[in-house]
Amino acid sequence: MRTLLAARHIAPVIAAVVGIAPFTLVACGSAPHIVHGVPATHLVPRGDIFYDCDAAAGHLSGWSLKVAPTGSITGRLFIAETRTHSDWNHFARVSVTGPERGSRAGFEIEVTDGDRALRPLLRLSKETAVRAEPVELPIGGASFELTWSADMVRVRFAPGGVWNEIPLSFEAKRVWLECSTANAVFYSVTVASSAPVEAPAHQVPP
Repeated sequence: MRTLLAARHIAPVIAAVVGIAPFTLVACGSAPHIVHGVPATHLVPRGDIFYDCDAAAGHLSGWSLKVAPTGSITGRLFIAETRTHSDWNHFARVSVTGPERGSRAGFEIEVTDGDRALRPLLRLSKETAVRAEPVELPIGGASFELTWSADMVRVRFAPGGVWNEIPLSFEAKRVWLECSTANAVFYSVTVASSAPVEAPAHQVPP
């Protein structure tokens, strides 16, 4: 079963999950910057889960799935557009969260100056981030693998790449694909977890 997701369908779902009023993504800030060297969105392989995440400047958009305390998520992503906002950075994010959404562990990816590459950042919590193993990822699409267990999240950005470890102090409840102040495309994504299957947020025929 394929799950194809677009940002306009996700805002009400996020609102229901985090308990806020539904919101509409409204463009603001300067004109978007189109990132050079990325594939056309309609040409990338969809895989099990495909999410075209579109967040206006100063906004966050995302999709989540209930998971078991152990599991993994693999896939690829690229950032097609970035926006500018005085208080918000652009990024694409993959993470797991606990009972409180502020309990988070995973990674964020941003575009370097000049559209040279993608740069990862490990996320330990809502407030704390650390630089991952020094690496620049292909601007045209970065592979990722994130696993979680009772006490550890492990992240790497290429098959056979270096694992980055993040100590985990909470039980994983949901896995998230998110973007802020950008258009990020997550594709060929697979989630392996023994949690009960829940209905996808939005489905369209392949």
